[in-house]
Amino acid sequence: MSADKRYQAVIFDMDGLMLDTERMAMITCRRAAEDFGSVIADEIYLQVIGRTVEDTHMIFCGALGAAFPPTGKGRGNHAAPWDDL
Repeated sequence: MSADKRYQAVIFDMDGLMLDTERMAMITCRRAAEDFGSVIADEIYLQVIGRTVEDTHMIFCGALGAAFPPTGKGRGNHAAPWDDL
């Protein structure tokens, strides 16, 4: 096989049709929320699928109230997407 082989195609699965990335995203989101003392219920998470960052922020704020967005202890140096909103 030649080291000069070129790709003929690249496939991007942006909507999760080929790979179920939404499940991984949900697990990651829940774990992050738990790290900050919050719980994101299924019915809340399902509302943010396919939404913009701004919409997601509003939905989580409405559901979690003062517990969201996480600030202070435990936050470390991890910036959240809504920090610049």
